[in-house]
Amino acid sequence: MLRRLYGTMVLLASLTTPETLGAQAIAGLVIDDLTEVPVSTAAIMLLDSTDTAVAWAESDSVGRFFLRAPRAGVYRLYADRLAYGEIFSETFSLREVGSVELLLRMVPLPVELDALVVTPERVRMKLEDEGFYRRQAYAPGYFFDEKEIQRWRPTFVTDLLRKVPGVAVRRGRSGEATITSLRSYRPNCRLKLVLDGFKLNSEGGADLDFLVNPDRVIGVEVYPGAGGVGAPVQHRGTDAFCGIVMIWTR
Repeated sequence: MLRRLYGTMVLLASLTTPETLGAQAIAGLVIDDLTEVPVSTAAIMLLDSTDTAVAWAESDSVGRFFLRAPRAGVYRLYADRLAYGEIFSETFSLREVGSVELLLRMVPLPVELDALVVTPERVRMKLEDEGFYRRQAYAPGYFFDEKEIQRWRPTFVTDLLRKVPGVAVRRGRSGEATITSLRSYRPNCRLKLVLDGFKLNSEGGADLDFLVNPDRVIGVEVYPGAGGVGAPVQHRGTDAFCGIVMIWTR
């Protein structure tokens, strides 16, 4: 899948004192490259060496974000926001003790549409670019587009998944959700989770409802069959034995 790159990410500091940010932590600031004003509601993902998303955050009203890696290792950041497009950082290392601070400069995309229709048009363009509507027309899956999501007004992303035949959502004692297939002979067979095109690491207690605000979701695709038949081929494989859930955010 081709991805557009706009802007740059700059390593501001590599900190060795755990008191500053905490071990294996990333703090950052997102700004507009032209105006240098903070950019809010940018989606930020921490990707490991296999390009699996291990942490997710959203920049706040002053452009700040904070992520924590599950372990030491080599990582890079992915960021996206409507009207700015997508960007990747260079890879960087996190040690057992120590943290990094990043500055993300995003270049705004040219806007030719009236301000009142920019957001819905950009949403549709993103889903078209990712093949969502093409699969919705032909693939053997279950789909929720933005209009359908707004109609249901879910409190959690998993509220949508409860409506899909063949999918079970169970909550643990601490409230974390487990998404499993009812069509597999394997007990508690978990569906593979893909967020904005990246596999989401569900190990270590990571939970979809804790990571993703449903207000940001613009599309959901669910393929509960074995191997995720109907999903994009790059996401199928042994890790998709029980099916695939794909989530797209604004």
